This record gives sequence, C-alpha cells and structure tokens, in this order.
Amino acid sequence: MKRIKKLLSLFLCMIMVGCMFNVNNVQAASYGKVSGNITYFYNNYWGNRGDTGAKILLVPTNGKAKNYNFDLYTSRSQLKKRGVYLTTVDGRGEYVFNRVPTGTYKVLIISNNTSTGAWFKAYKDAISDAPASYYNNIAKKFYPKCLNKKTAFNIMKSNIAYHKYRTATIRVYGNETTTLSHDFGMTYI
Repeated sequence: MKRIKKLLSLFLCMIMVGCMFNVNNVQAASYGKVSGNITYFYNNYWGNRGDTGAKILLVPTNGKAKNYNFDLYTSRSQLKKRGVYLTTVDGRGEYVFNRVPTGTYKVLIISNNTSTGAWFKAYKDAISDAPASYYNNIAKKFYPKCLNKKTAFNIMKSNIAYHKYRTATIRVYGNETTTLSHDFGMTYI
C-alpha cells in the first residue's frame, strides 16, 4: 500500500511538472522575431549598399491600432503599447524587431536613399501638394482594416510623396524569426 502511494505521488508530481513546463512553453511561444536587410543600388563601383535610415513599420492587422492616431515621429514606446512597431535600418542595412507578439502584420518599408521620381516628373503639380484623395486612395489599398484614416493619411503624405516604399503582409510565429528583406534598386536621381 505504501509503495502504491509513493508511485501515485511520484506520478502526480511528474504530471504537475509537465503542466508547468507546457505553460512556460506556451508563454514563450507567443513571441517571435522579425528581421531583414534593406538595400539599394548605389552605383556600378560600389554596388548595393544598406539603405541606412530607412523606416520599417509593423502594424497588427487585428485592428488593435485602428483607434490610435500616430505618425513616424511618435515615440517607439508609445507605439509599442498599441502593438505597433517602428525601427530604423542600421549602417549595414539590417533591422530587427525582438519579442513581437504572434499574429499577422502589415509592413511598410520606406527607403531613405531612393526616390520615386514622381516629385521631379511633375514639379508643377508636386505630389506634396496633391489633394487628400490621392493619399487616401494609397492608404486604403494598404491599411484598410488596421489603421484609421487620419493615421494612414499622415504616414502616406509625409513619406510616400518622395521616397520609394514597399508594403507586405507577414505572419509572426512563436519562437521563430520571420525574415523580410527588400532591395529598392536604383534611385531616380
């Protein structure tokens, strides 16, 4: 009888330890990492270079940031409270977001070293003076469910008028690194 009690106690301890281990794994698995390289073509002699200063914005598609007004100058700690992540590409063209909650995100990458040429092609009707409908149409394409109109408009108007950009949708998985890289190619000027 004592032997059965000891075995039963040992068995229950093993179950409890196993449950604690699984709970810890579930909590740790709720975060992932996003990283990549952002480059552009400098010239034939130097080739591709890191797009130092390019901005990367991650916005959750679950609507968590929809009721929040911000732009690319809002503090990163304030953005993070709303589940929005912003970083700048370093001198090697690399960026990284650590501890990103699992889920689906819209990504906006804005080059710091390449231009679209739109500003120069239409200098009489410069894009910066374009009507609000121009930016709202761009914003609707990329952020229909995850940003409010004012925020999308502000981000588009302040950055898309001159610089090349790219958007994407990514999925972040627990304990994994999601890689998103892009080469903006040659600049207009």
